[in-house]
Amino acid sequence: MRYRLIKEDDVLKASMGEDIRLNVTDKTRRIFTGLGKLSFLRALYDMAKTAKKVKALYRQYPGSYKDLPDWKVQVLDLLR
Repeated sequence: MRYRLIKEDDVLKASMGEDIRLNVTDKTRRIFTGLGKLSFLRALYDMAKTAKKVKALYRQYPGSYKDLPDWKVQVLDLLR
């Protein structure tokens, strides 16, 4: 947030499970702002990909107890 690459609203939306959608102008501005911080941008991108995978996995929460151990293994593998 200090570098203005992500905003408080982005964090709020992400924490509530919403997708963050940016228009072309906002994307371009953030890219140019972040050019000097490429390692941070890469880490942010990786975190966003992982968050999407976690969200998809939690949507597949098993309906029966017998499927829970396999699902739990998938969760632990993803979070490692």
